[in-house]
Amino acid sequence: MILTPAMRLNGRGTRADLPAPNAVAAGHLFCVEDEGFIVLQAVWAAIVSSSIANPSVITTSTPHKLLDGQTVRIFGHVGSVPALDGDHVATVTGDDTFTVPVDVTTDGADGHVAAWVPFSPGIVGFPLLTADPADPADDTVWYTRTGSSPAMAIDLKVRVSGVTHTFPQGTV
Repeated sequence: MILTPAMRLNGRGTRADLPAPNAVAAGHLFCVEDEGFIVLQAVWAAIVSSSIANPSVITTSTPHKLLDGQTVRIFGHVGSVPALDGDHVATVTGDDTFTVPVDVTTDGADGHVAAWVPFSPGIVGFPLLTADPADPADDTVWYTRTGSSPAMAIDLKVRVSGVTHTFPQGTV
């Protein structure tokens, strides 16, 4: 997915309004309004395998972008005993590996893992605006930069109900 400035939110509401992460496409953005306007992004990764172990090691075909201790949803996984489809707390062990606290006695393959993570597409290669859009529409997300390297400040901004909320991302 290519991220662009002025990207639109696909949904907003309270944490209870979040759809299941496997019910939306990767890259879907959702604004959680009851927690200070946190912008979350749905991430997906294809599962290559699950190991015979306790906890079981899950290997993905691409970086999964999961956070340590996060609840993830595994679906479409086949072969493992016991079955791993469902929600689990992940322990991140690498860019393309994580564990789930299940004693797996037969390994498995295929399927996907999905989760909601804080929206942070990264700075490198992401087009930045030098000023806010003149009249941003509600549910618009964008980055702005001020200054220049090595002291360039980056802010993530989201417009909700006519108000722009700013989330400082640090300096680069």
